[in-house]
Amino acid sequence: MKDPMLSISSIKKKAFDGHLAKNGLRSLCWKIFLDYFPNLETSTWQFEINKERQHYEDLKNKFIFDPNKANKEEINWNVNNPLSLEEESPWKQYFDNTELQKTIKQDVERTFPDIEFFRNDNIQNILCNILFIYCKLNKDISYRQGMHEILAPILLVVDNDKLDSSNSKIK
Repeated sequence: MKDPMLSISSIKKKAFDGHLAKNGLRSLCWKIFLDYFPNLETSTWQFEINKERQHYEDLKNKFIFDPNKANKEEINWNVNNPLSLEEESPWKQYFDNTELQKTIKQDVERTFPDIEFFRNDNIQNILCNILFIYCKLNKDISYRQGMHEILAPILLVVDNDKLDSSNSKIK
């Protein structure tokens, strides 16, 4: 792409005209189109990637938790126990989360059964985690059957477009 007038709008036009979506570029274009990268200054992209990856790790730590690992010194045992029905009980949340995760996992295990990529346990865990976090952030939508079939091709393209497989989290 040797375009002296390179801009987000010129990239979008090329994409809509079908002149951009070659292997290795689709996921990059998605990042640009969805404002994942705030500009076309490539020197800032690694910082943005690291920031977003850290944000994802923070979300995983917030939403995917083990109530057994709570700080024992600060525990109100009337609330923080597996038999508590209190709304703020981490155990109630944990059991609710487990039910949602089981539903998601059941669908994810059926994702494109003829494609070996989706038979990989790590890939299935990634799909489950992304969908679960999405549900936690979008409680009004939560999980609907078929969401895994929307996410799966995106994950496959991102994996195919990666530059250095030794540095990838998707294996």
